[in-house]
Parts: sequence; C-alpha cells; structure tokens
Amino acid sequence: MEPAVGADGPPAGLAPASAVKLWRKIAAIPVPCRGLLSAVPGDEGALHGTVAFEAPDLDGNKKAAFQRSFFVDAAAGTATELPLSSGVVDAAQGVVRHSPSRQRYVRFVPAGTKGGAARLELWTHAGMLCSTPVHKVHGQVPGDAQVQNVQWSADETKVVYAAETLARGRERKHLWDEGNEAGGGANAGPRRGAFENVDTWGEEYLAFSTISLYEADFSAAAPAVRCLVPDAFTQHQSCTMPVLIDEDVLFVTYPHAPVRPGIAYYNARPNELWVLRGRAGRECMPHHPQLVDLSAHGVRNVSAMVRRPTTREALLVTAVNTAVHASGSDMWLYDVDSGAMRAVLRTPRQAPAAPGAFPGIFSFTATAELFFPDPDTVVMSSLRRSAVALYRLGVGEGDPATAPEDLWEISSGADAGSHTQGTWKVLDVARRAGVVVVLAARGGTTARPRVTLLCLGAAKPGVRSIDLFAKDAALEWADALCSRYCTSLDAFPQHHNTEVLRHTRRARAGAARRAPTIVVLHGGPHAADTNAFSHQLLFYLAAGFELLSVNYGGSLGFGQSSLEGLPGHIGRRDVEDVMAVLYDLGYVNRATGEGNGCLFVYGGSHGGFLSAHLTGQYPRAFSAASLRNPVICLLSNLDLSDIPDWTLAEAGVAGRDPEALCRTSPMQYVNAVRAPTLVALGLKDHRVPPSQGRAWYRALKRSEHAVDARLLLYPDDGHPLTGVHAQADYALQTALFFAGALGGRPEDLAGTAPALLPEEL
Repeated sequence: MEPAVGADGPPAGLAPASAVKLWRKIAAIPVPCRGLLSAVPGDEGALHGTVAFEAPDLDGNKKAAFQRSFFVDAAAGTATELPLSSGVVDAAQGVVRHSPSRQRYVRFVPAGTKGGAARLELWTHAGMLCSTPVHKVHGQVPGDAQVQNVQWSADETKVVYAAETLARGRERKHLWDEGNEAGGGANAGPRRGAFENVDTWGEEYLAFSTISLYEADFSAAAPAVRCLVPDAFTQHQSCTMPVLIDEDVLFVTYPHAPVRPGIAYYNARPNELWVLRGRAGRECMPHHPQLVDLSAHGVRNVSAMVRRPTTREALLVTAVNTAVHASGSDMWLYDVDSGAMRAVLRTPRQAPAAPGAFPGIFSFTATAELFFPDPDTVVMSSLRRSAVALYRLGVGEGDPATAPEDLWEISSGADAGSHTQGTWKVLDVARRAGVVVVLAARGGTTARPRVTLLCLGAAKPGVRSIDLFAKDAALEWADALCSRYCTSLDAFPQHHNTEVLRHTRRARAGAARRAPTIVVLHGGPHAADTNAFSHQLLFYLAAGFELLSVNYGGSLGFGQSSLEGLPGHIGRRDVEDVMAVLYDLGYVNRATGEGNGCLFVYGGSHGGFLSAHLTGQYPRAFSAASLRNPVICLLSNLDLSDIPDWTLAEAGVAGRDPEALCRTSPMQYVNAVRAPTLVALGLKDHRVPPSQGRAWYRALKRSEHAVDARLLLYPDDGHPLTGVHAQADYALQTALFFAGALGGRPEDLAGTAPALLPEEL
C-alpha cells in the first residue's frame, strides 16, 4: 500500500513507483509559451487570439505542443473560446511573426518538420498563401529574441530576419577525400577537414557560427529570398536583431575575433549598432553597412531594439554595466536620419529608496518583452525584486526620469502582479477600439499557468481571465493540487536585501515540526526566482517537500547598485546571505551550525556553485545536496567555458589570477563536506563544462569523509537540462535521493511521502 499523508512532520516514505506516477501527472500540466492576437477583417473592435501550449511527453521524449483559439471583443473586454480552424497559422511550431496590420503572418519552419526541408510560409486568416524552401539560401533561423527580430515592411510585402549563412551547413570532407586537396597555389594549405573545430556562439547557439541578414520578398507570384549583407562583412562579425525602418535596417553585431563567445543569457556584453541604408530598390549586390557611434552617450551595448511605429525612430534598450552578464537597462529613442538619441527611461544607479520603489528595467530577453500598441505607448515586462511586473510606458516628448509619472505598473492595477500570484509573461499586445489588449500568461509554483487578458483604457485596467481548459478534468486535478500549497515572501533588508519565497503546505501552517525543506538557489548569479511555474518545483512540493527560493544579494531586479555589489565577493557574500536567512528562519542553529535534520540544498550553475560552497563551509547544516552543472573551479572554468569573461567579472579579477580564482572556488572546502551529494551533468554543456561537476564528484568520493556521492550524466543535454527525459530523471532522482538521506542511504527511500492519496495518482 502506498503511504498516506502525514498530519505533522515528515511522512512515512517515498517509493519510486509513486514518484514516477506523480511526475507523469504533474508533467501533463500544459504551459502557455507563445501567443498571437490578429485582426478580424471588417471588425475594428475585435481580435482573434491563438495561444500555443507545451507539456513534456515522457514516452515520446519531446515537448508535446498544441494550441487554442478565442475571440476578443476589445471594447467589452470579453473573450470566447473558439474551435481551432485548420486554416489558422500553427503558433506552436517554428518562428511566427505577424505583420503590422495583424492580417498576415510569416512562419519559419525548421528542417525535419513533417519530414520536409526548411521553409518559409506566408499566412492570412484564410489560410496559407505560399511556402518557400530556404535551405539553399541560408541555414537555420534562430528563434530566440536575443538574436532574432523578424521585421515586416510597411506595405507588408517583405520580411527582414537573421539566419545562419550556408557556409555553416556545407559538407566538410576528409583531407584524403577527392576534391578536398590543396588549391589556390603552391603555398596554399588544405581546406578545412571533417574534424576541424568550427567556432559557434556557444550554449543554445551551437548551430550558429556566422549569422547574417536576409530579406524575403512576397510581392511577386514566386517569393524571393536574398542576403542583405556582403560576405566580406560577415567574415568578421555576425548580424543580429534587425529593425526595419522603411528602406533602412538597423542591426547589432558581435565580433568573431578572437573567438566567438557564448551569448545565451549574456545580454550585457559589448556590441555594435550598424545601419544598412536603402535596403530596397537596389537590385545590385548587397552593400556595406555603416557603424553608428553611440559612445557620446556612454552606450557600449544594445540588448534589445524595436521600431517605434509610423516614425523613423527605434527604441533601444542598453545595458548600464557591460562588465557583468546581466544588468539594469536604459531606454532610448534613436532617430535613424539625424542620429539623435533621446533617453526615455533610466535605471536608477543608486539603491531604491524603499522596497516598493521602481528599481529599474531588468530583463534577460527584453526584445521579446517590448510591445508598441501605438507610437506613444510601450508595454513591457521587467523583474521587480521577487516578481515580474508589467509596465505601460509613455514615450512622448519629455525629460527622461528614473520613475516618470507616465510609467504605469499594469500588474499592480490588475491586482495580480505580486509574488504570491506567480510570474507574468507577455505573449502579445494589440490595440483595438481605443483599448490596449495585453495577452499574457501567469503561473506560479503553487498556481497553475493560465492565460489572462488585460484590457487597458485610459483608466485603471480591467482584467479578464481566460482559462481555456475549464472543462479539462486533468487540470481541475492540478488546481486542486495547487490549492494545497501557498506562497509567502520574507524580506531581509539587513542581508543585502535578500528575499525568500516560501512554498509550503497550507495544512502545515503553524505546525511545530517542520517538513523536509529544499533550499532552491538560482543561477546567474544575476538572475532571480520570481515564482514562475515549474513542473519540477511543483513535483517536489507534491512529493512531500517544502521549498525556500532565495534571492540573495546581487540578484537581478533589486536595483543596479545591489547587482554591482556582488562581483568580487561570490562564494562569500552570497553564501553568507543564504545562511543568514536560514539562521533567522530557524532552519539552522546559529551557535552550532547544525541543521534541523531535514534541510536540503538544490541549485544549478551558479546555484550549484553556491550549493557546493554551502555544504563545504557549513558541513552540518544540510542533510543532502543536489547540484546541476555546478561551477567548481574558476581557474579551469576560465579556459573551458564559452563565457570566460563571466569568470573574471564575478571573481573580481582583471586577468588570469590563479590564486584569487582558486580562493573563490568551492573546491578548497571539499574535505569538509559531509552531506550526501547528487551531481547532474549535461554532457553537451558549453557554459559550465562537465569536467567541473566530474571533479567535484571524484573529489567528494576521495575526501576525508568519503562522501556518499552520485553522478548523473545526460548525453544529449546542455547547461539547463531542458530535455524531457533529463528533466524527468533529474527531478525523480533528486526527490528520491533527498528522501533516502532522511532515512539513511539513498536506497532506503524513507523520509517523505507524496502529498496525495493512492487513488489520486
């Protein structure tokens, strides 16, 4: 018989079979990932909406995708679910972008979809108009907003976008194969061989080496696709984030030399802004772009860019500090004709005066979170301490400020932007009948993801929540499950403004004996836990654990000065912040350093770095640890990571300093570690090479305490372990490993029980 829920304290046991059933159940909860709002022909006040959802398919080892559609009456602020027509563009696959009128769509379909070659499709409300193969023109089309920015022309006949050049996909032969002999003169060397390395843009961008700009022209009966930038230009830099302003194209470049650095999750790296003048009307070969000098404004980075509609201006989002991987941002309007720059919003350089004060703009993928429903209004999302806020910003004439009156926090007006209600994600924004309609997803660790419409007039916005699965029994079960838990926030301003999101069982409120608790540590370090929905975290809750998500000092969204206070102090100040809150909350005895016997630590990347430090510096505080792709030795990480500048910046050193880098690394504490440790590694990780975690595992096994350590290797996964099998296995292994630590060795599997009865599984 499966164990029942205990009334107080750790329940009786967690069995592998029930854990797997529980994971399958929770993994069935779909997450909204993309959305489109399109115009309805003949009805100026209506919109047609489509939302794509994903959920892990454990048996198929893939993300199962499907979509729902609905009709919106913008003036009334109502929405009605519709049956999905076969003529509706598939928002669940490929890269989809709508035209300015929202009556046309372009979709880039990757190779292998339904067995076909890579292609570009043009859609309208009536269905697909045409499909054009592109595999002979360019390579893959990146979908991530950090490098992509699909742009329509004003007449909606052309589209400009970024894509990998064909050189990346050309077949490379062995040196002894026919046709690969030396050429070009007596002193010429052999051509590139089959085994020679090709530099790429690192983690998440391993398929991209040389990115250029392309234009698809739909004005003729047969669509034509051409490259806009000369090959001589892209030999030295890659082109990203194009913005089309009439016949000119603004874009951002990253240099190829000396080696291509990793750009994923690193939006503050220095780059350059260029303009390609007179893109259309030239039937000759591509011409050379012109560099835009932004140095007079102290700008060394453009992390996001979008056109201001019906004007010759672009909104630029620029990093305040380019020495760190993520930073607060300033926002500017750039006039493509005069070159003038006007600041419209500045991130405060000093700490916010109060916890509720505007901290600045903080985001990893700002381009995906910037929307212009009209020329004078921007809708955007940004981290605000331990939450994600939605803002409506006026960008008309006026002096820039750090908290202007025309910056309106939409999520506050919607009464749903707090830490307890979960995290917002804007899917699309449109304006109809004088109403700005925001299509957003919202979900939290203890709140199932939902789709929400916010209808914004001149006054306080109203909110209409659209649950497209109200009649789905499986998701009614998910709502019932989430209702058993609650989220609360604890603030510790005395510890570098650290905040803790606590996810606990409602039935245990005020219980004298604590449930097994996992301390969840985010990576970065300049990132934040914002109470977003996570299959893994909900699984841990349902398996009988409670969670403490710690946003330590230096986390993103707490102000620029707080962020800049951590580099040079990692491994000390962040560790002290975590321990300080554990002392204050009573999980660890301040005098003895002893934990409560059921406290665990869990983190990936920099969170794994912190977890290793914590178990080494405070060896009696934690019952077990689970580390995903952890940074263990900064000196070796400097040479092997795709972002070596991260190592230097966070360690606070100007160059290779072996003593300082080793002094900052957790490896120095390995002989003090006592906690059983699970290490999970993606063997395709380029951000933190697997050798880091292997070294920690082996050092633990050989240490003075011969630590009970286990190593999980995922051959098809990179840094975040996003593969369906890897996610499931790591979540299950962690829960069972922690449960085993409570009862002795991991194979004992004693200590926790699912917070569900057998019939509910």
